[in-house]
This record gives sequence, C-alpha cells and structure tokens, in this order.
Amino acid sequence: MRSSRSPLVRLAVAALFAASGLFAVSPASAREAPADWHCDPWEFCIYTGDHGDGSFISMKSGVWDLWAVNDGKLAHNVRSVKNISGKTWCLYDRVGYELELTRFLDGYTGPIRFEGIGDAVGSVKPC
Repeated sequence: MRSSRSPLVRLAVAALFAASGLFAVSPASAREAPADWHCDPWEFCIYTGDHGDGSFISMKSGVWDLWAVNDGKLAHNVRSVKNISGKTWCLYDRVGYELELTRFLDGYTGPIRFEGIGDAVGSVKPC
C-alpha cells in the first residue's frame, strides 16, 4: 500500500524524528559488547580480547618477540587491534618479523577477522 504523503512531507517527518533524538542509535547500544580500546595517541595497540579488552600493549615501534613482553600474554593470542599511529602495521607469524600474516591500515579499530591469525602472532611492527 502506498503512502498518501508526499516525499517532501515524509522527509520533514524523518528530519523531525532525527532532531528529537527518537530516531538516533547511540554507539554504545550498537556494539555487541563493551569495549575499552585503551591506546595511547599515535600508537598501535594489540589486545587479547575481541573488543579492545583484556591484556594489551600500546607501541610506537615494534615488538620483536611478543613472548618477551607483558608476561607473554599476547604471544599467539592477539584478538583485536587499534591503529591510530598514522602508519600501516604488520603482524608476523614468528619472532623477529618473519612470515607476514596481515596488515592493518591507520584508523582501523576492531577484531582480527581472519580465522587463526590471532593464534599465530609472534611479532609486530610498522610495515
């Protein structure tokens, strides 16, 4: 059934709802789970949780051996990243930046969406 209202009237009604806040969705309600995403400005961060939670490391350069920092909690256990560094960052399978697994462009914040990659990360640095 077609509406008898003109497109201009429908547009005005939609604008009224949006302005009143009745149509708005807050970012917090749109998330699957609460996120922390602690990360120092201009750095790259990796987390053990899917939503920027859990153990994390915030870095400006790289980490040659994830087993050697933060009690090894992130070695083979990276579930999400936040890149606000201004650079592209690479995750590597092995200690010493060997066997690149994937890259994250500046501005990305979210989970690692590739099955099994988080279980293999041994080192990380700007590409």
